[in-house]
Amino acid sequence: MQARHDALDALLQPGVGFEVAASDGELALRIGEREAVRLYDRPDTPFIAAQWRHALRDQRVTEAFDARRLQRLLLDLRTTADAPLRDRLLALDAEITALDQTIAAHESALNVLIYRLYGLTPEEIAMVEAG
Repeated sequence: MQARHDALDALLQPGVGFEVAASDGELALRIGEREAVRLYDRPDTPFIAAQWRHALRDQRVTEAFDARRLQRLLLDLRTTADAPLRDRLLALDAEITALDQTIAAHESALNVLIYRLYGLTPEEIAMVEAG
């Protein structure tokens, strides 16, 4: 377990983002550009994925955020036998995901305009985007 935590800690660099995907009984978590977790044959993967996205949506990776904290977030799952409630939660997750994508696209377009306005070079843009 410690080796797995060490591998995850190496991926958890400040500023890195998370991506959760679910399909056909598979569930995956990407940290930055790397796949960190993949689970197979899990029942109700869309519902678990929605909970993972919710837990990680506003999570910022700092030096204090480590693999143990990530593990606690991912394992804090809820279940329900209420199908309409589960369906509504999945629909809300899809709406939020779509809104997040729209916001990211608009933010990117605004950044391009601002970079052009200030006449930033590609090197300066890379510095700004690196934080």
